[in-house]
Amino acid sequence: MNRAGKATALALAGCMMSSYTGITVRANEDSQGGPVGGSKPNIIYILVDDLGYNEVGFNGQTQIKTPNLDRIAQEGMKFIQHYAGCAICAPSRCTLMTGLHTGHTTVIGNDDTPLKPEDTTVAEIIKEAGYTTGIIGKWGLGNYGSTGFPNDKGFDYFYGYDDQTLAHNYYPKNLWRNRTQVTLGGAQYSHDLFTQEALQFIEDNSTEPFFLYLAYTIPHIKLTVPELGEYQSKSWPAAEKTFAAMVTRMDRDIGTLEDKLTELGIDDNTIIMFASDNGAHDKDGHSPTFFQGEYNLRGYKRYLYEGGIRVPFIVKWPGVVRAGAVSDHVSTFWDFLPTVCDIVGVKPPPAIDGISYLPTLLEQGEQKQHDYLYWEFHEAFGPARAVRMGDWKGVRLNADANPNNPIQLYNLKTDISETTNVATSYPGIVAQIEEIIKNMGDSGKHSVARVTTNSTLLSGNPGVTIENVIDGNLSTYWITNNLNKYIQIDLQHEKLVNYIDLAWFRRNERTYNFNIQGSKNGEIFTNILTNEVSTIAPNNEMQRFTFERQRVRYIRIIMNGNSTDNITDICEIAVGLWPAFISVDSIDYLIGTRSIKDTGLEAGNVKASIVLKNNDTAYNSQARVFTALYCNNKLVSLEFPDQISIAASGQKTTEITTNVQVAPGTSIDDYELRVFIWNNFWDMHPVLESYSLKTKDDKVDVEPDSVIQDLVVSPITAAEFWSIQDNLQIGNLQYGDREFKFGSIPAVLIGNQWIQTGNDSKRVEGDNIATFKVSCDADVYIALSNKFTAPPAWMSGWQDTGLTLSDNQATPAVFNLYKKSYTANSTVTLGTNLGAKPSGTWPSMYTVIVVPQN
Repeated sequence: MNRAGKATALALAGCMMSSYTGITVRANEDSQGGPVGGSKPNIIYILVDDLGYNEVGFNGQTQIKTPNLDRIAQEGMKFIQHYAGCAICAPSRCTLMTGLHTGHTTVIGNDDTPLKPEDTTVAEIIKEAGYTTGIIGKWGLGNYGSTGFPNDKGFDYFYGYDDQTLAHNYYPKNLWRNRTQVTLGGAQYSHDLFTQEALQFIEDNSTEPFFLYLAYTIPHIKLTVPELGEYQSKSWPAAEKTFAAMVTRMDRDIGTLEDKLTELGIDDNTIIMFASDNGAHDKDGHSPTFFQGEYNLRGYKRYLYEGGIRVPFIVKWPGVVRAGAVSDHVSTFWDFLPTVCDIVGVKPPPAIDGISYLPTLLEQGEQKQHDYLYWEFHEAFGPARAVRMGDWKGVRLNADANPNNPIQLYNLKTDISETTNVATSYPGIVAQIEEIIKNMGDSGKHSVARVTTNSTLLSGNPGVTIENVIDGNLSTYWITNNLNKYIQIDLQHEKLVNYIDLAWFRRNERTYNFNIQGSKNGEIFTNILTNEVSTIAPNNEMQRFTFERQRVRYIRIIMNGNSTDNITDICEIAVGLWPAFISVDSIDYLIGTRSIKDTGLEAGNVKASIVLKNNDTAYNSQARVFTALYCNNKLVSLEFPDQISIAASGQKTTEITTNVQVAPGTSIDDYELRVFIWNNFWDMHPVLESYSLKTKDDKVDVEPDSVIQDLVVSPITAAEFWSIQDNLQIGNLQYGDREFKFGSIPAVLIGNQWIQTGNDSKRVEGDNIATFKVSCDADVYIALSNKFTAPPAWMSGWQDTGLTLSDNQATPAVFNLYKKSYTANSTVTLGTNLGAKPSGTWPSMYTVIVVPQN
């Protein structure tokens, strides 16, 4: 029996959050003056993470089983032209929450920028309308202590990851419950916890209207799942089996949520929405085209082509939305906020970009259309702008560095795969799109900084405002004759800054004197540059003043007059952010899809020496390496040297020094150094040839009576995946980070000790990545992939036994067994195989087994 007088909206998607100034909750003048049907629906919005348009069954994909999603699509409406807010996580979620596109939102990158106090989220709006609000899963719009933490942005309840980079780990050590961290110990699969929390939230709030934002992290990297289930026997790559198992697990749990609604008697009054935060990803061995559906879309995550932003979207509302309906209405994430306002009968905030798609859901009334959709993408590997205008799609690449790059033009009606650039044939359409992009850049609605001053305007300059100094126009200015007054730039949140560009208003030849100060809180300022002297440059050109990197939110220019009088006149100020983006999620190529992590640091200067090798024989490669110092998973400092050019088949060495200072209330054990490789090109990946750091290695726990003793693992090898295992048997998990299991083992090895490693933890060249001792005379066996025609150089002296073992894959990998005998207390040294890697295998495909000599 369904409970009357109450509707529930279950919205399944991938990420949503955002904001707008000036929240007003009152009857929607454009609607019926109240909620649809006269009641307030509950709303559950489930957003999945990095699931492509073609990776669900209801869009034509047949290999991954998603029966619950397919049924929801059949019982509701499928949108075939629905767009995410951006091609990456945080900006996309921000548009979902605020009703603003990325030209107007606060969050435009995956750089931990928080929502601002004046940003209004859909949660704040619906909370004022009498709803209990909750977010479970991945947030990404403001970490604990910032202005964007969920409990400060309209959510009564929060359980999950505040920091999106921490959400890459499906077995977290802790999660947030409201403002308290819950200790988990790294033993529980976070997706399962989110489902349990969601079920409890629904049950606890089932008698009053509620809004639940369920932001599942599946199938974002790291690809991890407790069991492969029906995909175990598939002859697919291991990554694709894991990916499929994750998606099917998520689908299973969506079915469980529906069962809970039925149990509570509110299933017939439930709106179900499902979407993903952006297109498919290409990480951890997953191919974004492996699971294909009805469309061949160009691009994937981080691209503003269709494959990066067109996402699956379905809506189920029994008795309201017609079952089996398919809509080609062009809609997007920033339409969600006004749609919710229409559904519950409140007025949306003014000046948002979204348009309610409620008329489409109801199939009645006038459905307003967007004049155009607009996207910005500011991350490292494809700064871009895109506009969809009717059937036309314009894309401008590398737009941050070159805003005049040619616009690519595609007709999506005839070329959904965006294969044919027709820009030269339709110059009028290109001009319209060019104007949209230009006006968006000039609109001033999206500002990365704010400016204030305690100086007064020199008389005789009507209409001049302090905002002129950050308007990008060298013909406007601010002028004052006050000494020791300041102009202050508020960057909105802390940034790494290493230069200031200034342009003086050209009155005549003068020399200016000024100081530059910085502050994190706007109250305590420290000097960055003092008594700096500058002479007016020809044509008001910008002059650069560099300094050591500073982490600040506020920059002050203290004006000390000029060589002639007390007047200071400034045309333009630009703050140099270093770099403009800082994002783990933006790193193109991480070693083994993760960074190198060094613990066991010592206070003081720590020098990392990194050698990069370009394995491409024809093309040069461009790369950067940077080190990030973390304390308890919070970024403390970043070292980011200049770009490295590596000749074809060449290699380069770079050294990076990080100063480790132990802050009060912390210990050195709380600190971790992470090393990342960042590439400028998607298809050219420098390989880490070697890496060293003057720090302590990681020692693996060993039982006192173990044959294997003193196992010490270099930080480069991701030591958390190494462990000593007893009683080797068929079916044991071969690697600590993969689902490979032993399928066959020679009798001589059964029951003995062995070392479980991380499959990707040895993807570097080196003759010494781990050492251990044997406590008695023993034969040490290395199982090396038979794709190697000969063992690598570091295995010189190891004997080929003629024995083999295999894994449990549908097409098993076969390993040749090599043996070397050691006397008691001898040290065994393990290396890597990158230099000898044959085509089609990984360098780390080996396992170590130790057999005591009786």
